[in-house]
Amino acid sequence: VLLLAACKDPIDSADLKKKYPDRHFSQAHLPLGRVHFQDIGTGPAVILIHGESGPMAAWDRNVQALVDAGFRVVRFDLFGRGFSERFQNSYYDLAAYERQLGELIKELGLGPKIRLVGSSYGCMVATRYALNHVEDIENLILIGPAGFPLKMPWSAKLVKLPILKNWNWLKHKAAVQQNEQYFTDGNIPEELRAYVEDHLLVPLTMDAILTTMANAPVQDYLDVYTKLGKTPVPTGVIWGKQDDTVPYTNATSLTAVLPGAKLVTIEGAGHLPEYEKAEEVNKALLEFFAP
Repeated sequence: VLLLAACKDPIDSADLKKKYPDRHFSQAHLPLGRVHFQDIGTGPAVILIHGESGPMAAWDRNVQALVDAGFRVVRFDLFGRGFSERFQNSYYDLAAYERQLGELIKELGLGPKIRLVGSSYGCMVATRYALNHVEDIENLILIGPAGFPLKMPWSAKLVKLPILKNWNWLKHKAAVQQNEQYFTDGNIPEELRAYVEDHLLVPLTMDAILTTMANAPVQDYLDVYTKLGKTPVPTGVIWGKQDDTVPYTNATSLTAVLPGAKLVTIEGAGHLPEYEKAEEVNKALLEFFAP
């Protein structure tokens, strides 16, 4: 009975759009696949890249502040999340997400200089792109970057067991618990919860998340951050002091290999300070972007 109670019916992308029309913006049909994005404002381009379990709704509290400050803000759903395309047999990895980012930049005509802001796994995508396009990057901001040992809920560990890996209800539970862990009170804010939970029910979403985790060095990316530190890319770091997913203590290791990077510590924030303490993060971003 408990197992049946935990199950929820799948939601296809069309139904997700009908249920949340205010969260659906624009679609680009890129060579690699269909991408959902928001492009708002005028001025220098800022691109926001969300984390591994997505969606881009994590930036809800940052977009307008950046637009009001005179920036053109672009955020998008990584493949397999939100309203972006899911693939039946895709190899979700950093190369694919870097390509997705590059194709979207080309499609929207962004540049010549862009500001990249990554959160968690999005930091890994942004860093990889920056290393391959050093001359195109005006600023790179890393928020609670993945690439260090992760703390995962019990359900996420169970999903790895062969006997349980096909239990969709457990995958969904694991992802919801993971998102709850991102906040200091252990709860997804109510205005975000329903959409986050429902987007995880779109078929192939959980496969995309799990495959992404398996295909990326999400717990060991320090060597790549070290390469970043040897480039002239202006880099900043923002980290929630109470981050229980990628603990704040890792900031010491990161800043050691990014000698020019300034660290902004956000007190009272977990793994998504851009949502939990948006005003402080927005202030930090604007300071990083100041001439």
